[in-house]
Amino acid sequence: MGILWFILKWKARFLGWLHLRALKRVCCRISSRPIVRIWGKSK
Repeated sequence: MGILWFILKWKARFLGWLHLRALKRVCCRISSRPIVRIWGKSK
């Protein structure tokens, strides 16, 4: 049971890390669009 719990804990941590990475990528993509647009207008 202890080993199973350890695997589940590790899996949850790994999935959370993947989710964070995906969220960061989406946030970067969303935030970079308006910045690029403003940058293009100012130039």
